[in-house]
Amino acid sequence: FVYLQSKLTFDAIKNYFKGLNKEEVYVLVFAAGIFLPYVLSGMLLAFMLFRSLLVRDLREKIVKNSDFKFVLIFFALNLISPIVHKNFLGLACFVGVNAILIVMLYLRSVMNDKLIQKCFDVMAFMSMTSAIVAHLQISDEVERAPSVFFNPNYYGAIITFVVLICFYRMMKKQSNLPFMLITILVNLYGLLKADCQSAFFCIVFGIWLMFLFNKKYALFAVTSVIGILMVVFLPKLTFIMPRISGFVHNLSLRADIWRIGLEAFKEDVLFGRGM
Repeated sequence: FVYLQSKLTFDAIKNYFKGLNKEEVYVLVFAAGIFLPYVLSGMLLAFMLFRSLLVRDLREKIVKNSDFKFVLIFFALNLISPIVHKNFLGLACFVGVNAILIVMLYLRSVMNDKLIQKCFDVMAFMSMTSAIVAHLQISDEVERAPSVFFNPNYYGAIITFVVLICFYRMMKKQSNLPFMLITILVNLYGLLKADCQSAFFCIVFGIWLMFLFNKKYALFAVTSVIGILMVVFLPKLTFIMPRISGFVHNLSLRADIWRIGLEAFKEDVLFGRGM
């Protein structure tokens, strides 16, 4: 039975990759790698970067991309800013940010409609493994699970993207409905373990906007009512999200952070304060 099950799984994976060229397989592996422990994700990003720069055909596609000139401008600003402010940690961030931009140009040169749907499927499946990790991390010492990501807030941001993409694909009937529903529910469970309040509200707001822009006004009205009820009652439901009782206080802190950031931006519009 185990042999048969493993063979069926292997055959399913083999059929899934059937018809894809080498570059498309690399893209799918990269999509799955987002949900690996962040150190491994970083290593995979570095591999994709060096491969994009060292393989001549890929490098030429990146340089010919119409957005490449904007990446160069961004590259220059990101390099000068931390040097001017002697922010060496920011210099390290500069390397990571620009690596992501270059890899994004590579992905654009390879991506097509069929491949992006497969990428979404792979990411949906891998996101559920992250929720399992989050479940196992919760203990007396760990109240907010980061899963495989750097911290719980990053995990919450990834969940937001996954849930909204799955919801959009359900609306447009672009994927298997049960698979999308299971992915959404499992990720929402992961969000409870991460206890990321902002991600929860972003998901509701994102779904609300989808209904509005797709002219589903009845669902838009229902979502609006749900949003109002959430604002009124959710702070009382601390057994669901323990930190929600301090939401107003946390919101004021974030407003102060944005205010201070804008003041710093006004002081040096071009170079800011360094990354």
